[in-house]
Amino acid sequence: MNTNCLEGLRCPKCGKHGPFHIAISALATVTDDGVQHYGDIEWSDDSYCDCPACDESGIVQDFRTPSDQPWWEAQAAEENPASLGQRGSPGKPAQGKPDGYPG
Repeated sequence: MNTNCLEGLRCPKCGKHGPFHIAISALATVTDDGVQHYGDIEWSDDSYCDCPACDESGIVQDFRTPSDQPWWEAQAAEENPASLGQRGSPGKPAQGKPDGYPG
């Protein structure tokens, strides 16, 4: 689970916690010889984001899931909201994990 820069982010397709490609903003000195970055690097929930593990792409907000909701429940709810009751809901244990879940 991420506890630093990627806290609260998880791929909505494969469930990985990173790494991710994120379009950032940064201040840099650019010369003919190259680039030297300085200062903070920033991104927002509207920044482009993709998962190199499964090629899912979208914006950072698409990669945010509630910390108390397993990724497979978030994915099931997005694909078919009626399926959430079959797998569990916040406060109730999940009744099953998807095939191939490593845990």
